[in-house]
Parts: sequence; C-alpha cells; structure tokens
Amino acid sequence: MRKLLLALCAAATAVAAGAVEAGDTTVVYQGKTFVLGTDSSETKVAVYESHGAEMKKTHESSYVDGREIEQVYITSPFLPQKRSPRRYRDHIPEFYYGMAPLAGSVGGFNGGSRLHTNAGKSYEWGLTLFGMGIPFNHAHTFGVTTALSWGYARHNFDKGYAMFNVDGRTELLPLADDEGAEKSYMSYWYLRVPVIFDWQKRINANEVYAGLGLSLEYRSDEHSRFKGGKSGTITPAGDINMNHVGLNLEAHVGYGGLVIGLRTALTPLLNTSSAPRCYPVSMTVGLKLW
Repeated sequence: MRKLLLALCAAATAVAAGAVEAGDTTVVYQGKTFVLGTDSSETKVAVYESHGAEMKKTHESSYVDGREIEQVYITSPFLPQKRSPRRYRDHIPEFYYGMAPLAGSVGGFNGGSRLHTNAGKSYEWGLTLFGMGIPFNHAHTFGVTTALSWGYARHNFDKGYAMFNVDGRTELLPLADDEGAEKSYMSYWYLRVPVIFDWQKRINANEVYAGLGLSLEYRSDEHSRFKGGKSGTITPAGDINMNHVGLNLEAHVGYGGLVIGLRTALTPLLNTSSAPRCYPVSMTVGLKLW
C-alpha cells in the first residue's frame, strides 16, 4: 500500500508541476489501472478494474480548492471496450460425405458373412440446414452444440445377394446367376439432430475443435434394390422392417473448415424380430463454411 501511495503522489506531483505532456497520466499497479488528470481548477484520480474482456471505472475522486469530491461507478463506458469474446458456434459441417458400412454389433465395423456387405461401396452424404452453439464458460471454449441435418445413406451388399421381404420377414437371399446383378443395396433418407459437447479454441486465424455426443435420427423412404444385366433395375422390397427412429453416438475433430466425423448406431437399423441385426457406421469428411 505504501508503494502505491508513493506512486500516486509522484504521478500527481508530476502532473501538477507540468512535468509531463498534456493529458492524463496512467499508472498500472497490481492489475488495476489508475488514471490521474488535472486542469487549471481540479485534479482527478480514477481507478479502473479488469473484468474479463472489459475495463470498468470503479472509483473516481476529484480535488478542488481543498475539497474532495468522490464518485463511485458500477459500470461506465469511459474507457474503450475490448472486443467481446468470439461467437461460440457449432462445428457440424454444412456438407459431408463418407463411407457407411453396416456392422453386426454396436461399435463394430464389419457386418460379417451373415450380412454380405460391401463396405467399400457403401456411403452416405448430408447437408446441415441449421446449427447453433451455447457456451458454458466466458472464454467460449466449451459448450453444447446442435444442428439439423438431412441426408441419404446407401448400404451396399455383395452383388450376388439382395434384400427381400419374405412373408413379412426381411432376408438376404442369393440371386440367380442369370440375373447378373451389378449393384445390390438398401437405401433411405434421414433427418438427424445431433447434440454435441464441443471444445473449441482459436489458434491464429482458425479454430481447432473436438466434440462428442449423441444424435437422434428419423429415417424414411427405405427400399432394397439391385441393378444389372437383362433384368435392369429391380426393387425386391419397399418394406424392409426398418426402425424409423434411431439413436447414434458420434464424434468429430477439425481445424478451420475441415471436419472429420465418426458415427455409430446404438440402436439396430432394422427390427430384429423380423430382420437381421445390423448397425450403420459412418466415417465422413465435411466442410464447415460459416
């Protein structure tokens, strides 16, 4: 305290004696900013304290003809305000595309011989229609984000097999040699709402980020189909006993506008009482444009 008083006295003496240039004198001490100013009739001492990104005046005293006038401020825009923290936003990409194999179990990547999957030709793509983020801290580095995505998924099978509905039960059956299928798959459209806990930090002009959460998915317009040879395009089943609502676990990491995503279903894609047990998985690359 003694050092502070000496610093203030020295600064006030310098101002009064005209030893400094015209204008206020600023002293920074233990994180607080003291501003001393004078004119022909009075001397003022103001104290500013830092609160996050803002500097606010908390105290001011004026000395005129031997009288002390004191003013206390709760908040005041006397000093220029520093820039507010950056906007906290979601990092669900506006467009994404990637592999989408069918797994035989939660967390798996292989459907096994029972599903006759062709993982290399299975894919999904999607567009994000809306996104938002809610920060949990003042620095806007951690919070929750959500979005609404619309997309299409196609899960391919070995070309010698196709998915049929036989008396209400979904089955993968071999195709006759003369049918000569070139492609065999099941597909559907979806609406997806992810809720992701997202960490993000700005590095230079870009952001680095990572997120983990769940997504709720609604599926529609499902069917199985195979193409090729003399048979052309055939749709053997429009009803494949799909579970129209599903729950997924998903994660992403990214830098700038590039997002890498991983998603695995926690609930079966098809009704297991009348269809093979399978879980869609996706590994995507996406673009976050704004």
